[in-house]
Amino acid sequence: MCVFLWGTRNLVACFSPSYLPYDKKKYGGYAMLTMMIVVLGAGFVVSTGFAFFVLQETHASRAFTKSIMARHVADAGIEDIIYRIVSDKQTSSPETLNVGSDNTTVTTTLTGAKYLILSEGRSDSTTQRKQAELERTTTGVSFFYGVQVGDLGVTMGNNSVINGNVYSNGDIIGGGVNKTTITGTAVAAGNHLIKDIDINNDAYADRFDNCSVIGAAHYVTSFSANCTAGFVIQDVTTQPPGVFPIPPNQITSWKTEAEAGGVLTGLNLGSNTTVTLGPKKINGDIDIENGGTLILTGTIWITGTINFGNNATIRLDPATYDDFSGVLVADGPLAFGNTATLQGSGVAGSYLLAISMFGPGDAINMGNSANSTIFYAPNGIIAIGNGLSLREATARGMRTGNNTTLTYDTGLANMLFTSGPSGGYMLNYWKEN
Repeated sequence: MCVFLWGTRNLVACFSPSYLPYDKKKYGGYAMLTMMIVVLGAGFVVSTGFAFFVLQETHASRAFTKSIMARHVADAGIEDIIYRIVSDKQTSSPETLNVGSDNTTVTTTLTGAKYLILSEGRSDSTTQRKQAELERTTTGVSFFYGVQVGDLGVTMGNNSVINGNVYSNGDIIGGGVNKTTITGTAVAAGNHLIKDIDINNDAYADRFDNCSVIGAAHYVTSFSANCTAGFVIQDVTTQPPGVFPIPPNQITSWKTEAEAGGVLTGLNLGSNTTVTLGPKKINGDIDIENGGTLILTGTIWITGTINFGNNATIRLDPATYDDFSGVLVADGPLAFGNTATLQGSGVAGSYLLAISMFGPGDAINMGNSANSTIFYAPNGIIAIGNGLSLREATARGMRTGNNTTLTYDTGLANMLFTSGPSGGYMLNYWKEN
C-alpha cells in the first residue's frame, strides 16, 4: 500500500499490508460467514431439488400402484361375472364388486349366445377399464320335414292335416281322399306305398292307391286307377331311406351334460306347483300333476317315464335360453294329459325338444287337445290324440287321431341348442377397453 506525505517534499511512502493495523474483532469471521452462506445455499438448492425429485417419484409410484390395483379390481369383476354365468348363479347388470377399499362396476349384455362384459375398476381416483366376451357353445340340429318317420310309417286319422313335408321309410296311410291332407311333398321310401290321402304337392312312392296328388306323382311299381295326379311319372328306382337328424352320440352327449348337474331320485310336482330345475339327471320318474309347471334351466335326463296331468307345463327359462332351444331326454315313454304344454323360452326361435328313447311301442302318447312343440322318438311310435297342434315330429312310426294338425316351422331347419349352464363356454377375448 502507498500513501502521499505532504510537506516540503512530496514523498510517496509504500508500506507492506502486513504492516497496516488490522482489527480482528471488527473484521474477523467475514470470510467464514460468507463461505458458510455459500455452502448452505448450495446445499439448500441441492436438497430442494432432491426432495422435489423424491416427491415426483413417490407420486408416480403411487399412481402406478393405484393403476395396477384398479386393473386387478377390473379383472376381478370380470372373473366374478364369468364364474356366476358358468355356474348358473344369479347376476345383475350393472353390478358393483368391492375389493378391500377399491371397487369395480361390471355391466353385462347378452346378445344371442354372447355375453359382453365391461368392467371399470377404481382405486381412489384412478380407473382402469377391461372388457371380455364369453360365448355359449351350441349344437346345430336341422329338421327338414314336418314329419319324418322310420320303417313303421305314418297312419293319419280323419280330417288330419300335415302342413309341411313328410318323409317316411314306411307306408303313408291316410283316412281317405278328401279326409286327410299333406300340404307339402310326401315321400314313402323303398318299396312302400301312399294310400287314402290328398297331397297338395309332389309325391314319391313305390305304389299309389286311392290318392289325389296335385303335383307330380312318381311311382315305380303301380299307380292305381282310383288315383289322380297333375303328372304321373314312372321312375326306375325308389327313394332311399331317410336318415334321422339327431345322431345317437349327440343324445349321449346331452345325457352327459344333464348328469354333470347332479342326480335326483324321482320328482313329483303337486297340483299347481312350480319348480325350476336343470341341468339334472332324474333316476326314476317325473310326475307332474294337474296345473304343475316345470321350468328348465338346463338339460334334463330321466331314466324312467314322464307322466303329465291336465294343464301341466314344461318350459324353458328365458333368462337361461333366450332364443336358443333346450332338450329333455327320457329313457322311458312320455305320457301327456289333455292340454299339456311344452314351450320354448317365449323368444322367437326357441323350442323345447322332447326325446323318448323308448321302443318299440308307443314312446310318446299325446292326449286330446294337447299343445307342444317338437317330439323325437327314434325307437318307438308317436301317438297323437284328437285335436292336437304341434310343430314337428320325428319317430320310428307315427299315428294321429282325428282333426289333428301339424304345422312345420321353417325355423326348424336351422335350430341351435344350448345346454344351458352345464354346457361349454368359449372366452373369445379379454382385453383393456
